Amino acid sequence: MQKQNNASFSPLPRNETIVEGGLPSLWDVLAKVTCTVTNTGKVTAAEVPQLYLHIPNGPAKVLRGFGKKTLAANQSATFEFDLTRRDLSTWTAQGWLLQRGSYPVYVGKSVLDIQLTGSLTI
Repeated sequence: MQKQNNASFSPLPRNETIVEGGLPSLWDVLAKVTCTVTNTGKVTAAEVPQLYLHIPNGPAKVLRGFGKKTLAANQSATFEFDLTRRDLSTWTAQGWLLQRGSYPVYVGKSVLDIQLTGSLTI
């Protein structure tokens, strides 16, 4: 069986430039979430907190950040998650849209094991 490729490409005009990452304002940091994690076990272990958001009129929980640190027994570490305009937006036919309203924030070991909750309002 022979595979057909129906894609076509054309070069940009010479005076066109592509800005990597899209609109620069999408990368503006609009909020920061900070949490502290403590290893309450008896051995050294790695913890990977995951940050989820519920965007108004969007999915219930979308992953927007994670971190990983190895902690000795009884050791604590602070994790910071910057949330950009893009992190807080949804894609529509008109482009990225920042919704007004309350954004529930969840931090946990996984989407099924949420340890901390909060919210931010735009």
